Amino acid sequence: EALILPDAKKEHAPFREPPHNHINSWMGIPLTIRDKVIGMLAVDSKEKGYFTMESAELVETFAHQAAIAIENARLFNVEQVRRQEAETLRQAAHTISSSLELEEVFDTVLTSIRRVIPYDSSAILLFEGDDVIIRGGRGLPDMENQIGKRFSAIDTISQKVLYSTHPLIVKDAQKEEDFQGWAGTSYVRGWMGVPLIVRGKVIGYITLDNHIVDAYNKKDAELAQTFAHQAASAIENAKLYQDALHAAERRVVLHRLSQDIVRDIQSPEITYAAIYQAAQKLMRCDAFIISLREHKNNNHDHVVYMIDKGRRYGREFVAKEKSIVTCIETNEGTYLNNDALSTPLPVAVKKFGAKEDVRSLIISPMSVGKTLIGAISVQSYVPHAYNDEEKVLLEMLASHAAAAIENARLFSETEQRAKEFSELYKLTQDLVVQQDLNSLLKKQDTLRRHRDT
Repeated sequence: EALILPDAKKEHAPFREPPHNHINSWMGIPLTIRDKVIGMLAVDSKEKGYFTMESAELVETFAHQAAIAIENARLFNVEQVRRQEAETLRQAAHTISSSLELEEVFDTVLTSIRRVIPYDSSAILLFEGDDVIIRGGRGLPDMENQIGKRFSAIDTISQKVLYSTHPLIVKDAQKEEDFQGWAGTSYVRGWMGVPLIVRGKVIGYITLDNHIVDAYNKKDAELAQTFAHQAASAIENAKLYQDALHAAERRVVLHRLSQDIVRDIQSPEITYAAIYQAAQKLMRCDAFIISLREHKNNNHDHVVYMIDKGRRYGREFVAKEKSIVTCIETNEGTYLNNDALSTPLPVAVKKFGAKEDVRSLIISPMSVGKTLIGAISVQSYVPHAYNDEEKVLLEMLASHAAAAIENARLFSETEQRAKEFSELYKLTQDLVVQQDLNSLLKKQDTLRRHRDT
């Protein structure tokens, strides 16, 4: 209903003070749409008692039409904004899906999201095992050193995003205890973390930083999540493409290295070093072991090559119950463990080198025909360092390594036999020469006796 104040100064104190002290009579009419008040239309006059019920009815008629016009304008504006947002998202989706280069995708994602949600700085972080890695960023302080930085994925913020399917909004990061350990974030006030989800799995998240407190709201979160779904798919596709490309390149490298190893018959020691160098070029190799089965020794296997953090260790015999060869026998094939701390090995393999515990490892058998001659193992101090692709690559390398080691063994044995034959021949020649000398002396002695007689 309309509210009329015939003597505004007397009935309402604010009308006694500037800038409203010129008003003597006042009338307010609610703007109503479907029984919902959306605002108010106010009129005033310098004359006391200027407004009457008749004037109120007239203004109410105008107010009703004004309310309809205002609501229509508001709805039109909302629709225009939504259309603009939808078009921006469509363009962004097309743009981020147009490239399969990961670095380009990261940059495009952060550039595109800024068109719909403003930020001062942003980053893309991806989960990798127990870590979260900054893979892309815009506006970050010390950008060059930030990209590639690893953080523990068990920190509170990452865990909240990891186990949520919705954006996480922080009104003021400087008042949040979770942000106290994040270096270089003193300028961040409003913050939002948006999960990147692919087939129900959170693969990482986008962070949006703002120097304004309470910069983001529920509507921003909805827009960001819609965009993040598209971004996650683009990132995953680019990763799959890069992985496939990398796998193909590694197989070419494996083929070339394997041919070199098998073709160049060398001493066992040189062969072991060549196998290690090939493994290094194919995958992460913080530690590396070659162990040979001692078929003539029922109790021990021979560890012939050990490298840990670049340092070479001497050969040693290891009890079979602690050998990597027994480990793959127990597993009945190649063994892959991406977190040795939480998943114990089938056998208690003997440790060597650094005191630090190995987190990831692959052990692959080396066989000649149906005979198991040993095993090779690549190991890392980082969890989840290997996948099925590395497992297949090591199996292929192990197959070539077995042939190379067997060839080197046969070559070594052949050389040894040749040496033995050479020494035997020399000894025989010496004996022949000695025999000829004795015969000559006997003939000379016979001739001397004959001459004397």
